[in-house]
Amino acid sequence: MRILVITPGFLPTIGGAEIGVHEIYRRIGERHEVIILTPKIENPKTRAGFQEGNYKVVRYRNFFDLGRMRGKRLLLGALPPFSIGALQAARRIIPRIQPDVINVHYAAYSGLAAIWAHKAYRIPTVLSLIGRDSVPGVDVPLLWPWYSRLVAERLSHTVFISRYCESYYGRYLFPRSIIPYGADTSRIRPLPPNQKLLQKHNIAPNSHILFALQRLNPIKRVDLLLQSVHHLVKNGLSDIILLIGGDGPEKTKLQRLAHSLDIQEHVRFLGFIPEGQIAEYFSLADCFVFASQFETFGIVLAQAMAAGLPVVAPDSSAIPELVEHGVTGLLAAPLDSKSYAQNIARLLKDKRLRQEMSQRARERAQRLYDWRVVADRYEDVLQAVAGAP
Repeated sequence: MRILVITPGFLPTIGGAEIGVHEIYRRIGERHEVIILTPKIENPKTRAGFQEGNYKVVRYRNFFDLGRMRGKRLLLGALPPFSIGALQAARRIIPRIQPDVINVHYAAYSGLAAIWAHKAYRIPTVLSLIGRDSVPGVDVPLLWPWYSRLVAERLSHTVFISRYCESYYGRYLFPRSIIPYGADTSRIRPLPPNQKLLQKHNIAPNSHILFALQRLNPIKRVDLLLQSVHHLVKNGLSDIILLIGGDGPEKTKLQRLAHSLDIQEHVRFLGFIPEGQIAEYFSLADCFVFASQFETFGIVLAQAMAAGLPVVAPDSSAIPELVEHGVTGLLAAPLDSKSYAQNIARLLKDKRLRQEMSQRARERAQRLYDWRVVADRYEDVLQAVAGAP
């Protein structure tokens, strides 16, 4: 098959969608021809750690994107969020490459291009609803999920990243599948602690280490993790260290919060962690902590489970689909730092429970979330839709 993938972002930009498209299509590209159509990036930053993919990347100038116009949120999403640049780029490339099937990511960006390609050229088209534009939630304009539904109803097939996303469309009749994103379980796996990293970050032997990895922006609620550490230290767990990986606009604010809570000695802000070093940081931790307010999946949770870490995360959005309470981790009451602290303390005080959860988390990640498993499921859908053997 010749597959055209249309996505609003791609490497070297780092995010869940960018990682997912890369990991899925570098595997599908071993057997099929893959062309990824994505906007040009101004001043791209190199992000090391990703292997080159078995695909070709074609970039275009995104000259007009309705979803990025100023004041759009004041209209509650009434302005269609489609990219005219994506439509124009698709119109140029499709007659030239003649794809057998198209996979578009994010209806709130690629929807217009997807509908046009499907109707004008009668090319089987699969929509991947993987982001926050697909369901109502924090910072999602009111009408964007409605636009996603209109697009899904007009294409060949829709792939949802989680049951949480699919359930919002349950009463609408159109072909669908649920295929999660995942983790590279051959690379991210249980490892002995890296002693050089412990020394680098001035972590004493026998410390209880928590690891958090996410963008540092408000929706990720890293402030709750800092408040949880404050509760734990206040209640006698003085040997606790929280490692915070990631960068973003909240970094300075979070550093100030750590100082105001008087826990700066218990927190290390690591900044951006290259993909090739993530497994080594997982190896340092007793458990992984995550406090995001709204997730349609959560690649970092699958990665933590692949590393054999029990997880403490909120009982909200799609997170309970990955983290089974009492089996692979513990679910805390959303937005409740004391609930996080209680669950973390329970894991840190019970080594046997951590070990049992570690084994089950690793097994679950290998069975459900390995990128090879995910890519094979995507390939099955694309072949079925394209009518290919």
